[in-house]
Amino acid sequence: MAPVKVHMHKSQKTSDRIHRLLKENGPQSAQDLAEWLELTTMAVRQHLYEMQEAELVKAVSTPQGVGKGKGRPKKIWHLTDKADASFPDAHADLTVDLIDAIGEAFGDKGMDQLLAVRTRSQIKAYKKSLKGASNLKNKLALLAEVRSEEGYMADSIETAEGLFLVENHC
Repeated sequence: MAPVKVHMHKSQKTSDRIHRLLKENGPQSAQDLAEWLELTTMAVRQHLYEMQEAELVKAVSTPQGVGKGKGRPKKIWHLTDKADASFPDAHADLTVDLIDAIGEAFGDKGMDQLLAVRTRSQIKAYKKSLKGASNLKNKLALLAEVRSEEGYMADSIETAEGLFLVENHC
C-alpha cells in the first residue's frame, strides 16, 4: 500500500520520519519506505535495524508471492507497542471530558443511570464469558482473562487468605 502523502520536514531525523510513516500508513517494506523518503533501501534498512535494536520496530517475513520470481522473503516492518507508546494519546482526556459533559448535561441522576446501564452490560458479558467454569477458582481465572483482554492486566491469585482478582493496570 502506498503511503498517504503527509507533510514531513526533511530536517526531522530519518528514524523519526520512518516511525511516523509506519504509524500513519501501517506496515511497510524497506523499499517502500526508501521510495517515500527518497533514500536508498540500504540507508533505510540501517535505520530500521537500529530501531529494531531499540525495540521500536519488528520485521515479519512474507513470501515473494506467486509469479514474482524466486528470491528471499520480503520483510515488512511494523511498529512495536513500545513505539506506539511514544505517540500522544488523548483518549483518557477525551473520556474525562465526556464524563464531565454528561454530568453537566444530565446531572447526578443521569450519571448514575449511565453507570447502571454500563454495569448491567458488563455483568451480562461477564456471565456469558464465565458460563463454562465449574467452580469459583475457574470463574476467577476466566474473569482475569476477560479483564486482561479489556486492558486491565488482570490475574487471579490464590493465597492463604483466599482467591483474589488483581488488576495491575486500572
